[in-house]
Amino acid sequence: MWARSLQVLVLCLAVITTRAASAAIELTHADFVMDDGEIPPQDDAPWSPVELPDRWSERIPEAHGSGWYRLRVGPLGEGDPKVALYLPKLNMNAEAFVSGRWVGSGGSFVEPVTQNWNRPLLFRFDRSLV
Repeated sequence: MWARSLQVLVLCLAVITTRAASAAIELTHADFVMDDGEIPPQDDAPWSPVELPDRWSERIPEAHGSGWYRLRVGPLGEGDPKVALYLPKLNMNAEAFVSGRWVGSGGSFVEPVTQNWNRPLLFRFDRSLV
């Protein structure tokens, strides 16, 4: 039934360094596009601005398939070479890409689909990707 439930380019409410939670950057705006591809859509896809958190299934009730979020983060300060994407809550499942590179997945997108209902996910990656 769910070939791919939800993919996330960079759906996150915070980018945090691994040194201190006080270094968190809260992200409140993103670009969104419906696309069933397995890799992030190109820049010429019909991205539209949204505020986070976003419930695209309520905002676009007729939409079915996968949705992608793209967030922009400015340069990070000096510090720990590892940073993370923190997704505090999502509807079904997620994959995270940073600068087009895959950094993690919440589990399977094919039956049986991993269901991360209201379960936070954390994806650590090297700051050089930002």
